[in-house]
Amino acid sequence: MRKHSSITLLSLALLAGFVFLQAKASFATVGNRIVGAIATSSRVPLRANVSPLAMQAKDLGPAAANTRLPWITLSFQMTPAQQSALSQLLLEQQEPGSPMYHQWLTPEQFAAQFGVSPHDSAAVASWLTQQGFTINAISRGGQWISFAGTAAQVRQAFGTEIHTVQLNGETHLANLTAPRIPSALASMVSSIQGLHDFRPRPRNIVRRVSPEYTSSTSGNHYLAPGDFYTIYDVNPLLSSGINGTGITIAVMGQVDLNLSDVATFRTASGLPANVPTVKLYGTDPGAPSFKAGAPTTGDVDEAQLDVEWAGAVAPNASILFVNSTAAFTSLTNAIDNNLAPIISISYGDCETNFGSSINSYNQLLEQAAAQGQTVVAPSGDSGATDCDGGTNAQGSPIATATNGLAVDFPASSPYVTGVGGTTLTEGSVNYWNTANGANSGSAKSYIPETVWDDTSSTNGLSASGGGVSVAFAKPTWQTGTGVPNDYSRDVPDVALAASPNHDGYLICSENYNTGPLSIVDAGPSCQNGYRTSGSGALTVVGGTSASTPSFAGILALVMQKTGAKLGNADPVIYALANGNHYNNVFHDVTVGSNSSPCTMGSIGCPSGGSIGYGAGIGYDLATGWGSVDAFNLANLWTSVSVTNLGAQLPSTTTVTASPVSSTQGATITFTAAVAPASGTGTPTGTVQFLVNGSEVGAPVPLSNGAAVFATSSVPAGDQTVTAFYSGDSTYGTSKADASITVISATNPDFSISPLSGTLTAASPGQSTAAFPLTFTSTNGLAGTLTLTVNSSVNEYNPSFSNATFNAAANTWSLPIAANGTATAALTIGTVHPLIVQGSSTSSRLAVPDRGLPGKRRGLGGLGGTIAGGGMALAALWMIALPRRRRLWTPLLAFALLAALGFSAGCGNNAGGARLAPNPGTSTGSFPVVVTATISSGSTTITHSTNLTLVVQ
Repeated sequence: MRKHSSITLLSLALLAGFVFLQAKASFATVGNRIVGAIATSSRVPLRANVSPLAMQAKDLGPAAANTRLPWITLSFQMTPAQQSALSQLLLEQQEPGSPMYHQWLTPEQFAAQFGVSPHDSAAVASWLTQQGFTINAISRGGQWISFAGTAAQVRQAFGTEIHTVQLNGETHLANLTAPRIPSALASMVSSIQGLHDFRPRPRNIVRRVSPEYTSSTSGNHYLAPGDFYTIYDVNPLLSSGINGTGITIAVMGQVDLNLSDVATFRTASGLPANVPTVKLYGTDPGAPSFKAGAPTTGDVDEAQLDVEWAGAVAPNASILFVNSTAAFTSLTNAIDNNLAPIISISYGDCETNFGSSINSYNQLLEQAAAQGQTVVAPSGDSGATDCDGGTNAQGSPIATATNGLAVDFPASSPYVTGVGGTTLTEGSVNYWNTANGANSGSAKSYIPETVWDDTSSTNGLSASGGGVSVAFAKPTWQTGTGVPNDYSRDVPDVALAASPNHDGYLICSENYNTGPLSIVDAGPSCQNGYRTSGSGALTVVGGTSASTPSFAGILALVMQKTGAKLGNADPVIYALANGNHYNNVFHDVTVGSNSSPCTMGSIGCPSGGSIGYGAGIGYDLATGWGSVDAFNLANLWTSVSVTNLGAQLPSTTTVTASPVSSTQGATITFTAAVAPASGTGTPTGTVQFLVNGSEVGAPVPLSNGAAVFATSSVPAGDQTVTAFYSGDSTYGTSKADASITVISATNPDFSISPLSGTLTAASPGQSTAAFPLTFTSTNGLAGTLTLTVNSSVNEYNPSFSNATFNAAANTWSLPIAANGTATAALTIGTVHPLIVQGSSTSSRLAVPDRGLPGKRRGLGGLGGTIAGGGMALAALWMIALPRRRRLWTPLLAFALLAALGFSAGCGNNAGGARLAPNPGTSTGSFPVVVTATISSGSTTITHSTNLTLVVQ
């Protein structure tokens, strides 16, 4: 594989300007949003831009100043007017009869309507270069800029330290405090990715098993492509020439692909030789070195599985493996460069682990939908508890959930088709031949399916992901029998076989992955058909990472059959499910569940010790609409019309509660306010209030954009109140959450006072005044409270008076007597250990935070005014371009400089070879969450208070 050559900032900025100017020909351009210079002397924090995984990790201290971060991405957010226009377009693109029906955009056309302006993009790129960064790429869609730099440069530009952290035995890099961006960018930057190296998790489960894969004597069978063709009715399509010809499926990766294994798999499966192509973005992630019996990250198996099975289901499709150091970097580039009409990504994580990046990625997925790209993703392999699963620090599988119900992103995006998992369940019927036939298949027919759930102490959490999104409201198309009235995006949409333990998928992979069913092996896989040359073992894979690329292959067949791009597939899938052909297109899965065992007293764990969802008639939160009949899906795809998609304009909802703390049985009043996301107007319709996802009362009609509801039936505990707006003929749905605390009226409990407040530091480097918190026991509660502070604040030396500090656990203990009170005053410092840059040592010094001055101290960068340096810029661009393009380059460079017409003078550059010490906390506001926990009998009671740290 060949790496992309490095391109100078100037060539990229000018090229971006050219792209935007070209787009002006057919689309109205967007306005400038940056007014004046971009200066680091005035900065604001980016909320939720610290990885929750980093917050759980052990801090090993600041990383070395020269530690390189190769792919940082500054993501821009659309204006409310742009979001309104895009929402309208996406509806019209899916609705037959609309002038925009299937009128897909190019990335440049998307940028001209929904990106940042050429001026703003170039200004940000220039500022980044002045900070010492190297530009990797500027988004063709006008949504982001990617750059590379060192930990020192990140600290200088964004006021956050990059630390080395350890989680589950693995060492990572991560920022532990929110990055801060110049105020001039506050309205347009949504998040920064690449400040940590926690990568999305592959959704596969691999076993090395004995060689009996078509014989009933062992009681086990494993899927070869021929079996899939039979079970899911692909054969009639293949025999009629619908085999993926002319269609490209882009597979997302984060490790090097072994093309030899892919070729071997295709030979063993009787498939035509069809070599995948590889496109690399950024640094080559490489491949692990393998040794028999050694566990690996699973990325290699993931890459082989995705490419082999997407290409098996659509054997003549072109498979493009998009590679980078992180799968979401691959996804970003696959969409921004419009690489393929169908994208398969088998990586993801629970929604809350994305922080603010989830909105940036979702906006990217909106771009994919507008371009006619279809994205499929796995619903996860940890059942209904997606934030759990995997292995612990000792490498043992986690078999009990503690983090509550959660779903996987990107499957939870309304612009992605989420694919769940099933288990083939033969019962007493013999569905298998005793010998292999075409494409190594031995299945006789469709085999009934149940929800995939192999969870056990040996396997860990191992079941079809599914449930209710906490990030996205329910799309207007998500309706039908069984679809919950939960006001949220539900996952998954469809499902296919996914169990690795019962009829898993055969692959060829050099990876040696140990597991519960592993056997002693010698030699690489697929040396004798699918078997190894040593013991004859097979590499068998399951998980929703197996069902996802397989469904991508099915959609490639649908696209070839219909002769057109599909765009977001979900509206048509749900239209088919609600039509007359449901039983022809879908295999309804009505047996089983994706419930996970949970630890009593943990988040959302009921008395039965299990949380999740059961299968049912029609749609369910374990398998969606069920599995599909590929032949009928392709033939009936155009038989339905996607209509009544709902309102045209987005709305915003806010919700408040009064009081925010009360005793169980007291009246609490909820107030929701609904407004247009942009412009003026008064939405009508109703608001449904929910407490922890359960409806309270009937929908409340809006009056002048507001809805009010009072109730005394809120259960005890820290509760989440949701207000869901129904939408009307003009405005779409929206929702909002608020937190309240309800103290038990009868059981032992406690309260915290106050539930909100401000800790103020007079200036950077000063500690806050002591902020007293009072904890009051009710109904005889007695014992020791455990106090914690959100880890993003831990770096700034929080402390509690009257409480005992446990350094190992980073917690405080505070005794409380029955029906008594206990007080602990919180103090937060704004001084923390730093590394001084430019020195030969890595001495840690306590340096007061003085903020970043307007005068930039650091490495030399671009200064002056771009317009005044036209000759130099043109010369630099000529150097960056091939010789045959240099004749027209100077003229275009000068023309673009005149068109862009802005100054890059964003503060003085003093030059020098030594960066300023990390300033630590700057002025601004930062969230502080204090959590108190106590055990009472078999019950764990937890309450929190949300404070704000203000550095003046």
